[in-house]
Amino acid sequence: ARITLDGAAKVIATPEQHAAEGAQTREKDGVVEQSPSYEKFQRHSLVQTFSINDEKLTVVVNHLKSKGSGCIEDWAEFNENAEPADLQGKCNA
Repeated sequence: ARITLDGAAKVIATPEQHAAEGAQTREKDGVVEQSPSYEKFQRHSLVQTFSINDEKLTVVVNHLKSKGSGCIEDWAEFNENAEPADLQGKCNA
């Protein structure tokens, strides 16, 4: 009863990674491999502004990157099956 919505909620789109099979190569012990395809989607952020006593408050809700899914950079560095040393999730860049 004390706040009202100030307009409609909005979505902030976050980056995605799309790479065709073979977009990158890596080599180890003389063996060259081509990357698998990557279709990685992020969870977008939700934004809503509220009016409270003639002032505005904007709230952004995020669901941060999944800790389990890697990206082509992880694959290229032979880290696709390893846990990151800082435990902050894969594909942070």
